[in-house]
Amino acid sequence: MAYLIILFVLFLVLIIIIGESQKNKKEKKRKKPNVSKIKDLSVGIIEIKGRLEQIETVISPLTKSNCIGYKHFKTRYNSSRSVNPTSIKGKVFTTKRNERSLNWETVSTDTECKDFYFVDNTGKIKIKGKGIAILLNNINQTDRRISNELMITENLLLQDNREYVLTGTARYNKKNELIIKKDSNELIISDSYINELHKSKLSDKINKYGLIIMLLLIVVIITFINSLLT
Repeated sequence: MAYLIILFVLFLVLIIIIGESQKNKKEKKRKKPNVSKIKDLSVGIIEIKGRLEQIETVISPLTKSNCIGYKHFKTRYNSSRSVNPTSIKGKVFTTKRNERSLNWETVSTDTECKDFYFVDNTGKIKIKGKGIAILLNNINQTDRRISNELMITENLLLQDNREYVLTGTARYNKKNELIIKKDSNELIISDSYINELHKSKLSDKINKYGLIIMLLLIVVIITFINSLLT
């Protein structure tokens, strides 16, 4: 009898945990990202919104365009591929309105970016472009089909007055200037849609792994209690 009561209590605890996890996930999706102003930045991981101001440019391989940076990637059509419509992999960052592109999978990627300034209405800060991840949803994009199953796609970073979201680490350089660069944490520049999608997928992974760990703990507890009662 005591064994059944313990199982029932553990089951209730699990239901409460799952309910709270789902509630927190919905609340996170409703909340706006915690974005800082450039004048308020300090050392550490940051997220800012603003425009790009070029310092120097690089020539992109596909369109031969002068740009701050580019992401150049080759995709292959796979008719048997089954993916989530909100996947951030593949030819573009797809939505349910663009399901035909879900079968395009990335086979190679090349990214290059020069240093640039990130600007908002409070100031500007220098960004070290080395190692940056460029995640854009059909922005400044060129597609060139080279066969029925292969396509080359290029996204450009331009000084175009478009608003971008930048996530990275703020550090002081040798000149005691605050800059943003890639270190052990990622340096990511994206549009607002991809930024929210990236956060949502990360949150889903955290919730998934948390639930798995909790289930394993419950199994261990039940096994231990069962050994005591037998």
